Parts: sequence; C-alpha cells; structure tokens
Amino acid sequence: HEDYDASKDYVSKEEMNKRLEWYIATVLEHFTGEESPYHGMFYGWDVVNEAMEEEEPDCWRKRSLWYQTVGTDFVLYAFRFARKYADKNVNQMVLFILFLLSCSLLYYIYIHFSNIF
Repeated sequence: HEDYDASKDYVSKEEMNKRLEWYIATVLEHFTGEESPYHGMFYGWDVVNEAMEEEEPDCWRKRSLWYQTVGTDFVLYAFRFARKYADKNVNQMVLFILFLLSCSLLYYIYIHFSNIF
C-alpha cells in the first residue's frame, strides 16, 4: 500500500520491487554480512515460499499480495535480488525452488547458487 497505509491503494509494480529488494538486501546483510555475528553459518536460503497453490488452475497463489501487485515475476525478482545480495563467500549456497507440475506432482529443485541467472 502507498505509505504503508492499508487504507490507500497498492503501490506500483516498480515500487513493490524496490521494497522487495530492500527487504532481501536488509535480511541477507543482517544474517550473512561480513559484520554479522551469523556470518558463515548459512549454506542456503529459502528465497520464495508458498508461491504456488495446488487448487488454482495455473498453480499460482492468487491471494498473495506479491502476485496481485507484481504478478508471477515476483519470484524471478526475488531470486535476482538474493543473488545480488547474498554472501559472496558462501561456496555451497543452495536455493530451493518449489514447482507444482500440473498441480499434482510436487518437485523440489536444488540449484547451486552460482548457476542461477
């Protein structure tokens, strides 16, 4: 919402992506940044969670505000921002992507972080 006020309209796709980038950068810096007491403790990160809905014909979770504001691209943007801000010294950064194929088969795809985008 504009000004983070629920009584106002949703922000634009561009503004929502700025917020997404800020959030991901802030969280990753806090937990994996050089000055973080947690630096070196993470090998993976759950970047996108619960983006799919088995009951939907195209499997996208339509009630998600990310979906409503940005569309399906929010998943792509989230992974791009995670790649941009994740600790560069992590050798085994693994991202978990959840796919529903035909809304009936569930797959976890493990992708080595350096091979994404």
